[in-house]
Amino acid sequence: MWDFLCFRRMLTPIIIQFIFWVFVGYCLFVGVYDYLRYYNIIQALEILIGAPIIARIATEVLMLFFSINDNLTDIRHNTEQVKQKDS
Repeated sequence: MWDFLCFRRMLTPIIIQFIFWVFVGYCLFVGVYDYLRYYNIIQALEILIGAPIIARIATEVLMLFFSINDNLTDIRHNTEQVKQKDS
């Protein structure tokens, strides 16, 4: 909890994942609605398959920055431990 209050733990990755799943649900709804209303199977498949893939790629790119931050934090923490052992 203290890491969260001191901004050492990020809240944004959780929000990004939530938005991704909401978008996937929206794509399912729109794809099925589009097919049932207009009987356009090609457009419905583009929405049902293509949109979640594009959304996944976009969210992975955003999450990459947070992953890099976590890895750099781990490297800093390990470096500090090695310096303390050498002293």
